[in-house]
Amino acid sequence: MAGYQRCISLALACLSLCHNSLAESTACTSRANNFAHCIFLCRHFPDRAPNTTDLQEWKQFLGAPDPNRRIQSFLKPSELGRVKAVCTDEGGQQYIDNRWSTNLCISRTPFDFLTVSTTQDSKTYRIRRERKKHLILACENVDNICLPTHFQPNWENKEPDANAKGCRGGTNYG
Repeated sequence: MAGYQRCISLALACLSLCHNSLAESTACTSRANNFAHCIFLCRHFPDRAPNTTDLQEWKQFLGAPDPNRRIQSFLKPSELGRVKAVCTDEGGQQYIDNRWSTNLCISRTPFDFLTVSTTQDSKTYRIRRERKKHLILACENVDNICLPTHFQPNWENKEPDANAKGCRGGTNYG
């Protein structure tokens, strides 16, 4: 729980970082909530998150299971630049899935990350190390910068389409 309490300080730090990030995206949708990227950072790059699959450390970090967030994915802080790059033509491709939003992009390269989930009764944590999976992210225009704002699970282990346009609608770098 302590890690999530630090989200406010991360959100404030994020405001200054957002302006120094990626160029404006024509494929990104406008975002009324300019804190969406900061919320994404708090959820997937939380301050002082354990860098282990040790269940006890994660229980201590997360506190009591949250029935509203039964599945949570955590990325390595060292991968933040690559994650943001998914929202560029070089790092990501447009991902079309009619069941979800149209502002999704899939990473051109796979990532390793941790997924922490709770059982149906929200009483027990489980940890799974995801290896070599492509990220599917919602990329939105936040203060005229294309940034990730949502992590979409890649249950079917989808890969980028060799013929798809870049995330911002430009050249296919595949």
